[in-house]
Amino acid sequence: MLRRLALTLTAAALLAAIAEARRLYRLCAALRHEIATQQSLRAAERAGRTVAERRLRRAASVVNPATCGYRPIGHIESCFVERRGTPRQGLLVPDARARLRLDPRAVQPAAALEGLEGFSHVHPPGLLGGSIGLFATRTPHRPNPIGLSLAALLHVEGGTLLLGGADLIDGTPVLDVKPYLLHDAPAGATVPSWCAARSDASRIASVHFTAAAEAQLAAAVADGSLRFYTDLETARSAISQMLQLDIRSVHQGRGRQPAAERSAAEQLYSCRFDALELEFVTLEQRVEVRRCVQHVPAGSRPART
Repeated sequence: MLRRLALTLTAAALLAAIAEARRLYRLCAALRHEIATQQSLRAAERAGRTVAERRLRRAASVVNPATCGYRPIGHIESCFVERRGTPRQGLLVPDARARLRLDPRAVQPAAALEGLEGFSHVHPPGLLGGSIGLFATRTPHRPNPIGLSLAALLHVEGGTLLLGGADLIDGTPVLDVKPYLLHDAPAGATVPSWCAARSDASRIASVHFTAAAEAQLAAAVADGSLRFYTDLETARSAISQMLQLDIRSVHQGRGRQPAAERSAAEQLYSCRFDALELEFVTLEQRVEVRRCVQHVPAGSRPART
């Protein structure tokens, strides 16, 4: 009798344990599902916030003549299509290319450009361009977000100026163009010692294209995919000049001693240039370009295998 009772109690305890295990399993599954859902929601929220911030920056770049009193004379078409990779000032990437198409509603191109092609360089002041005191720096965060860029004037055709070495993002509105004169750089000009060194200094000594990236770039040039480049050498040179500036952010390691090549090679960076999307790794003293393919908008991009 006692043994039967003990067996009954043992079976009941076992059934209760099994039921509790099943309850805990369902609870864990529900928690895993909730965690995955929350992670997905946070990712979607971050993506939405990024898109909203991008749209806000674009909206902020639209000049309202009624409120600012200035009217752009045209907008820049640039090989730099996003802030990442755009040089901090003009002529750091000499082979960069940009076009300024004058708006005939703002100026008469033929009259306005007469005689300009005799100059080698011009100043196109841009809106919303890129510590010590604010006015002792070239930071883009200014009370009135107007920038001044120095660019080489390569050619004038109709109402369009072809520029070299400009540090302007695609779509930048331009207020004015002025020629660069020899006395703009007086012989006795001085700067404080803290800014005497070149601002483009980096540890990167060279840029190397893998065979695959070189072939992809050559194909893009050959089939006319690029907006500003029709020869492989100039396109490769412009990309190399840009990447040699070490375009990573401070958080990504810019300015710090790079990791050993084996571990650094695991970190793949990307940026856009002209119609291309570049993928590269930054090693101890060089950059290696791994992919150089035509940019595809995120919404229409196929899954990578």
